[in-house]
This record gives sequence, structure tokens and C-alpha cells, in this order.
Amino acid sequence: MSYTYGDYTVGLICTSPIELAASTLMLDEKHPALRPRSLDGFTLGQIGQHNIVIIWLGCGEENATAVTWAENKLLHDFPNIRFVLMAGFGGGAPTTPSDDPNKDIRLGDVVVGHSEGNYGGVLKYGREQVFQEGEFTQRDFFNKPPAILTDAVSELRAKSETVRSAISRHISDILTLKPGLRPKFQYQGHEHDELFEEDFQHKGEEGGCEMCDKERLVHREPRDTNDPVIHYGIIGSGPQDIWNSSTRERFRREQGILCLETMAYGLMPDVPCLVIRGICHYSDSHRNERWQRYAAATAAAYAKELLQIIPAGKVAPAEEELGIMKQTPEEAESTNQDLERLLHEQQRKERDDILDLIISSPTYEEQHAEILQQRQPGTGQWFLESPEFTMWLGGEYQGLYCPGAPGTGKTVLASIAIEHIRAQPGRRSPVAFIYCNSKSEEEQTIKNLLGMVLHQFLSQCTSIPESVKEVFEKPMIIGRELVTLDIFDAITRLVDEEGPAYLVIDALDQCSDPVREALLTYVCRLQIYTDTRVMTTSRPMESIETSFPRDETLLIRADPGDVECYLDGRLSTLPQCVRDDADLWKEVKARIIEAANGSFPKGRYYLTFRKE
Repeated sequence: MSYTYGDYTVGLICTSPIELAASTLMLDEKHPALRPRSLDGFTLGQIGQHNIVIIWLGCGEENATAVTWAENKLLHDFPNIRFVLMAGFGGGAPTTPSDDPNKDIRLGDVVVGHSEGNYGGVLKYGREQVFQEGEFTQRDFFNKPPAILTDAVSELRAKSETVRSAISRHISDILTLKPGLRPKFQYQGHEHDELFEEDFQHKGEEGGCEMCDKERLVHREPRDTNDPVIHYGIIGSGPQDIWNSSTRERFRREQGILCLETMAYGLMPDVPCLVIRGICHYSDSHRNERWQRYAAATAAAYAKELLQIIPAGKVAPAEEELGIMKQTPEEAESTNQDLERLLHEQQRKERDDILDLIISSPTYEEQHAEILQQRQPGTGQWFLESPEFTMWLGGEYQGLYCPGAPGTGKTVLASIAIEHIRAQPGRRSPVAFIYCNSKSEEEQTIKNLLGMVLHQFLSQCTSIPESVKEVFEKPMIIGRELVTLDIFDAITRLVDEEGPAYLVIDALDQCSDPVREALLTYVCRLQIYTDTRVMTTSRPMESIETSFPRDETLLIRADPGDVECYLDGRLSTLPQCVRDDADLWKEVKARIIEAANGSFPKGRYYLTFRKE
């Protein structure tokens, strides 16, 4: 039998190859691919009387933004999709052990997103709820699934009171047909289902709890069977993976969350959807991958059982219920534009949440603007046009060391260089800068300085690379704040993704000795491991010069032309007799420039002295 795009009415989203494998195994029949449209990432088949489209993210893009794009592509290519299921694995949020073991959440159990109110069963959380204990609002809930799904869920719940769930049977049927899958897709054994006390962190390497104190295990009554139990309640979904049992417990107590994961929040709110999650860990530092395949299989088996009780006639396309799924080309274009805006807002929100974690003090933008105001038009061109700066900007030198005596205009030249880099045509490279100040030693710690660099780099990214997000998840394993090495790790990962990057450090000599030594160490590592192009200004200091043996050196001086521009800019402050006599002003300038001997402060002093 041949099929068309219009024959498929149910979508199933998977976010990893494991979930895709589990869902594909549950198909009663697999359909051939459709042509000529590209179907990369789609698997077609049938469960019961329903034609199913399984879409997975692929290409390593396992994030909520990719979920949004996948869902949009699914609805665009298959016009008669009636609703979407999202089946895969997630982390459990177990309650205090009950006398009835079937009320406890165990590994391999299934959590179905469900709410008794008018809201859906998925609650979106952000990093502010994870790190800053921000409050939830009703707006954070997804819309309630359509009646066709809620009715089927209610029927299955009622049926489970008297009839055993078909989940174990569906998995057993697959393993009988494919015995080679048994070791990984079968129930993994209660001896490997370990829930530790909330305040006990993982010991040893990731992947197993051999080093963990078994005396700290939570005692739970054994179950009569190994069948997974189905729980109905709130699934928490957000950009921050939860590795901390204290955060997990707070979410459970405050919101009644039963499961935590990081994908469902990318679903579009207007699309009818039900989220199903098999439990593969307890959202704590003890997690490992042993239960992922079995958990994915239990979720997929529940999805199959659910579809088997929904009559095919109820899923026939109905114009009045399809909403955004049946649109004219103009409406579809408008929807795509709305989706673009949604994605950008989501990415910006995610980025801002991370930025808030890095530093609490302001960056250097305000100070940078004030310094730029000191520049006289036309000054600094000698620096920008110098072979040393030009070659550094083009990447021929990775470092440019710019020593200069006090009063030679190093800070203003640094600000000019920053603006010149920013103004490069077609520039995609991130730019960061530091203005060191001996009067700000308390704020000028190495952690804060690197944090400001990372903050500036990330502020210029439309979205945060996944490799960088991982850095912010690691501290959650042991419930600690970010440390300097975390920030440096994030910088190196970001430059690997977005590089080359530019870093301008002004007045390095103004840092305290320990901070300067640490900053030099990290800067040298950046130059070794990444394509970070560093420009540094400083008063001449041997300890700094020896730290940049491979860098090109460009001596900063008060260029006579710059001093002349500076003096011309102050002409309006002089007496009328000087302003009206061009020859007199020319003579005054020449004498001041000669007396200043390459120093802006001296030029300013002599100008004030002669004015008086």
C-alpha cells in the first residue's frame, strides 16, 4: 500500500537516538520513506490503526530550540497531524517512601504530564528558578492537551485499576523478536535502582556508585512485580538540567513536580501535545546511563498503549480543530515569522539567565563610553594604521603588547582600538575588554575579571552554544557556585565555537600583583588553546614584558599630531586674543608640544599655565 503526506495524523517527537530506537521498535508496521520531499530525521509507520510520523532531532542538536524547529517541520510537511506525543526519558522527583511501594517513583516508571486544573501537565522553569529560587506563575504551564488525549489518558487510568498495563508485554514482545537487545532494553534490576539521601553527594567517577556509602540509601519497600508503575502529574521542563537533589526536592515540594527534563519546554504552546517520560535517574549527582534504554522503552510502550485505545475515526483531520496546522501559505509564513520571534526570545531569555549567573557587578561599557568622550576627532590614526596593529587585527600576531609611559594616552588608544575592532565590516568575532584600575582592587579579582570577559563574549552571541551550557550544569552536580576554572572553561569553549575572539586589556600594571600574575597565566593559556587575539597596554614592567615573549610590541607615545589635535580641541577655552590670532596660536602650540615631550598631562598643564 502506498501512502501520502496527508495520510499521517499522529506525530511522535524523540530527542535522542535511544528514544528514536525505542519508539521505532514499538511500531506495528514500518512504512517506506516518502518522496520527493526530504525526510531526513523522519521515520514512518503504524500503531494500531494510526499512521505515525516519528521525528528525531539528529545531528547532535539535542536542545529545546531544536524541538521547536522539529515540531514546526513536522506540522509543515505533514498537513493532517492531529496531535503530537513526546516520548522519552527524564529524571524522577521521588516523594518520601510510602507504605505502598507502587506510589513511589522508581527507575523505569512512567510519568505522564497531567494536571487536574485547566493547565497542562508541563511546567516550564528557567535558570532563575534553579539558581535564584524564583517563583513560578500560572503562565509557566503549558496548555492542557486536547480532549482526545485527556479522554484516552483517563480511560487508561481507570483501566489500570483492574487490568495490568500492557507496557511490560510490549517490551517483552520486542525482546522476544530481537533477543540481542535484551541486556540494555530489559528491566535493569532493583539492585541497580538506588535512591540516596538528599544531602549525600556522589562519590568517585561518573557512571556508577561503587564508591558511594550504601548506608545512605533510602529504604523503600519492595514491589511485588517488576512492572513499571504509571504516575500522572507535573513534568518540569527547562534549560537547566537538574543534578542537585536539593533543587529537585524544592521543585517537588513547591510545585508537585514528579519528573524533570530539558526538552519539552521547546514545544510550541498552540500545538496539541502530551509529554510522556520514562524515569532513568533521580535528578541528582548519582545519575548514570544504565536505565536510559529501558526508560525510553517504557515511555514508548505507554504511547503505544494509549494510541491503541484511541479510535482511528477520532483522529481523522477536522478543520475546526487543526488550528495552526491547516493554514494558507500566507498564514504559514506568518506562523514561521512568529516562530522565529519565539525562538529568538527563548534564546535571549536563556542567554540572559546565564549572564546573570556570571557576574553581579556591571561591565565596563559605561566606563568605555566615558573614555571615548575624551578622544579628539582624528587622534589615534597612527596607532590604527601601524603595521603592528594591522597585522595583529588580521591574525598574523596573536598578541600585541603596547607599553607606554604615564600620560601617553594608552587608555584612550585602547578604547579607540576597541571601537575599531567592533566596526570591522562583516565582523562576527566577539570582542571583550578590561579597564584595570588600582583603586578597584576589591572588585578586581581574577574571577570577576574573567567573568566580565565571558559576560561580554556571551552578550554578543544570539544563542549559547551547547558546549558552554554544559559548563554551567557541572556545578549543579555538587551544588556549588561557579568557580574561576568554570568561567575559563566556558571562555575556551565559546571561542572554539565562535572564534576568533578579541580581548583588549588596558593598564594591566594597575592590577595587584597576585591578580596580574593570575590574569597573565589565563591569558597565555587562552592564546595557546584558542584563537584569542589579545592586546595589552601597560606601563613598562619587566614582569609583564617577559610574559609576552612571542607577542609583537608597539610602543605607545603621545604622537605630536595627536597632541596638536588635543590642543586644537581646547582652543575654545583660551582667551579671545589667542583664538583670533592664528599665528599666535600656532606659536603657542609649537612651544607646548615641544615642552610636553610626548605627554598629554604635560600638554594639558602647559596649556592651563599659559592660559592663566
